[in-house]
Amino acid sequence: MNSLVERGLAFANWLVVALSSIYIYSMLLHPWFNGGWKYVHAVWLEWQSLNVGILAFAASVIAFNISRYQATQQRRRELVAARAFLPDSLSELTQYFKECSGLLLTAYQFAKRHDRDTAKALDAKPIPPPNHHKEVFSRCISLADTALAEHLSYILTCLQIHHSRISELIESQKPNSHRITITQNVVTYIFRLGELQALINNTFNYARGEEEFSSKVLDWDSYKTAYANLGILINSVDDLEGFTKRNLNRNI
Repeated sequence: MNSLVERGLAFANWLVVALSSIYIYSMLLHPWFNGGWKYVHAVWLEWQSLNVGILAFAASVIAFNISRYQATQQRRRELVAARAFLPDSLSELTQYFKECSGLLLTAYQFAKRHDRDTAKALDAKPIPPPNHHKEVFSRCISLADTALAEHLSYILTCLQIHHSRISELIESQKPNSHRITITQNVVTYIFRLGELQALINNTFNYARGEEEFSSKVLDWDSYKTAYANLGILINSVDDLEGFTKRNLNRNI
């Protein structure tokens, strides 16, 4: 939506410049070359009301563009200030993901063995996600361009889904639970956790001010790095590589 508005304003400014060129030629250059200053003066007197309106409109367009430029610069300064807190938030999320990956690997081994007693190895309560990132992400989303705003919004959405899955998984692992944990479900959760970590990895360079943000398509190397960051050995989870690559192919 913002990009559409920006394109509309850019077109409007271009149109104003084009019409201004025609106006200057009609009211100044053409009369000057065809009759000199007296003819220019006569034309301006004859079209006095139109000229007053055009000049007032031109002044309002200039004032609008100055105001818009100042607002854009202010928004950029505020985004730089908000971005300064992003690295800490991303690091907190990475630490949270590492804790979740340990839980998922334990749940995976439990599901493979179908041994209820291994449920005692899991935490009794869900791992609470950090809350610091919410305000930082929200601030950046409100100030950022469309691509970055959508990227951060997607991370927040995935985080909510991930936390719900982790909570349900822990409940299913309790000795008195009647839910059945299926290895395929846990592998899916590991894949989605890898996606979250890969998205975080793709945000770090921008957060540190090392490069402008650009939305990148996640590939196998992105997931491989993310799994390594999370302490997940690909060979320790059956078909994790194949499952990841199949899902990546579906998204192409």
